[in-house]
Amino acid sequence: EQVVAANVDVVFIVMALDDDFSPRRLERYLLLARESGASPVILLTKPDVCVDVLARVAEIAALAGDVPVHVVSPKFGQGLDRVAEHVPAGKTGALLGSSGVGKSTIINRLVGREVQKTRDIRESDSKGRHTTTHRQLVFLPNGGFLIDTPGMRELQLWDVGEAVKETFDDIEALALECRFSDCRHRDEPRCAVKTAVEEG
Repeated sequence: EQVVAANVDVVFIVMALDDDFSPRRLERYLLLARESGASPVILLTKPDVCVDVLARVAEIAALAGDVPVHVVSPKFGQGLDRVAEHVPAGKTGALLGSSGVGKSTIINRLVGREVQKTRDIRESDSKGRHTTTHRQLVFLPNGGFLIDTPGMRELQLWDVGEAVKETFDDIEALALECRFSDCRHRDEPRCAVKTAVEEG
């Protein structure tokens, strides 16, 4: 178990639109953010390397519900005003995501100079190179604060409670239709969740 950040108002879940794109991993980040009590915001980076940005944004928006989804390009400085709006003076945000998705570049662009080191990703698999090795709180010109965190290749959750119901409300609704109220959705007969999976 590892605490990623504490006392934050906004959790920015940063995911690139290249080979890093993983809606299932994003769901785990959403669960983590909701359980923390902070407001989640999704930042989709690297639109310049994505063949169908609109389709991927629509896919993420469908699973995000009421969570804001912004397409930003840290490399070209585009859309970062939307990030700053979520962390006005006196508010703190944390950037979470895999290595190489642009978290440190977002901070550098918002500050207006290089305060965090960055490196190119590996072209062969779009993986970052763990340039950020520790958490750092950065003061923004607008009076807000951002925490840059090291990239995470794996995210597992513990003690997630109510946030599961918010994140997977579609599964919760299906589970109500199962024959048994204590259905584990594995081997029980007339399981509505298993039926829905089989039907796509």
